[in-house]
Amino acid sequence: MWGQYPALVEGPPSNVVNGVVHEVQKEDHEKRLVYYEKDANQCALCFIRLGAEEHIFGKTFLWAGDPNDEDLRRV
Repeated sequence: MWGQYPALVEGPPSNVVNGVVHEVQKEDHEKRLVYYEKDANQCALCFIRLGAEEHIFGKTFLWAGDPNDEDLRRV
């Protein structure tokens, strides 16, 4: 957690993160998200499992700072 916000840090490819997928409909919307997140996060590719048999590649935001930063706390 970074304050009240979840922060994703890089880990082994086999790690699983449960969450929500949002499909961005327009390139402009993606650019706004990247701009909004730019100070604390960086955009990264990820593998998304939507169901037992459905998988897609997508993008996520990873913590751009040191994963050992004292601003982050584990939940």
